[in-house]
Amino acid sequence: MKVGIIGVGDIRHMTMISFFTEIFNKNNINHEIICINRYNGKQNFFQCPIFEFQAPNLQDKSKIRKFRSFIAFRKYAIKLVKDRQYDFLIIWNENTALLFADFLIQYYTKRYCICIRDLTFKRRGPISRIREAAIRDSAFSTLVAPIAFDYPKGYSYYPMISENRQIIQKCCVRKQFTSKARPIRISYIGNVRFYKNDFEIIQLFANDNRFVIQFFGHGAYRYKKWIEKYNIKNIILEDVFLPDETPKYLEKTDILNCYYGHTIPYWKYYLPIKFGYAAPLRIPAIVSSGSLLGSLAEEYQFSFKISSIDSCVADDLWNWYHTMSFSQFEIRCKKYTEYVAHTNKKLETKIMSTLDECNYKIEGK
Repeated sequence: MKVGIIGVGDIRHMTMISFFTEIFNKNNINHEIICINRYNGKQNFFQCPIFEFQAPNLQDKSKIRKFRSFIAFRKYAIKLVKDRQYDFLIIWNENTALLFADFLIQYYTKRYCICIRDLTFKRRGPISRIREAAIRDSAFSTLVAPIAFDYPKGYSYYPMISENRQIIQKCCVRKQFTSKARPIRISYIGNVRFYKNDFEIIQLFANDNRFVIQFFGHGAYRYKKWIEKYNIKNIILEDVFLPDETPKYLEKTDILNCYYGHTIPYWKYYLPIKFGYAAPLRIPAIVSSGSLLGSLAEEYQFSFKISSIDSCVADDLWNWYHTMSFSQFEIRCKKYTEYVAHTNKKLETKIMSTLDECNYKIEGK
């Protein structure tokens, strides 16, 4: 059995494929990754062969050049798939599914899985019908959150809740909260792209010496001019980093910023990768009320909900953080990690049964 993982993203934005690579490593299943290298440089986060199509600074190119780059990557990847003769494919994200839809349907019917990572894609028109056909033709598909997502109509997904154990195992689990003598470090870790919501967070805590606001990830440096313009002193920015550097940024964090406001399409259903670090590492998170994250905050009570942008939020967060019992907080975190493990175990079982069935058909030929 040989599995190929294909994604149109840079490997730095595909860290959750570790969910699959961990299963494959545990079961001695050969696997390889085909992706785009957008930032130059090499990484060794995944201990398997990685084929990277070189497209530096792809995000800064015109739409025409970007389209040409994706078509070139498609040709590159299809040739590799044919040469490497994979028995099963993991298609990472809905855009990859669209780019390879015809190839998957023609050559890999029921021998691939599509991982839906972003719920904001358009679900109407001819492009949507192509993506819909690819999803229906898959062996199964996964969704980034445990919700009912009726696309294609009547289709059932397997939820894959973010839990990057490869990163978590390299981090220290907290034993206590930071002291009142130190500022609380609030960190956004990942692709910095929801600017309006980030500015709301900055507005809440700007120049409050009880807090340090941190943005770590691609896009963070775009805030430099804005910060200088408004003379904000308590912000730290660091741009693109490799996946295996994530523990370094988690160590610098007291509260994880998982706030997405109330305006992003499908903001109610976001369940970001960084939220998956919170409970296992005993790091509180801030989230938006009225969202899936807000519901989880209510149920498991290890997160702070922001309902509106007003002046009392900073005081409320400070008091919440410093009056909470760490032992009670730890119990709540353990309950959430048990829920995640139970949910993800169902997907692992589905993956292995599908690969076993696929292998049986191959050997029976």
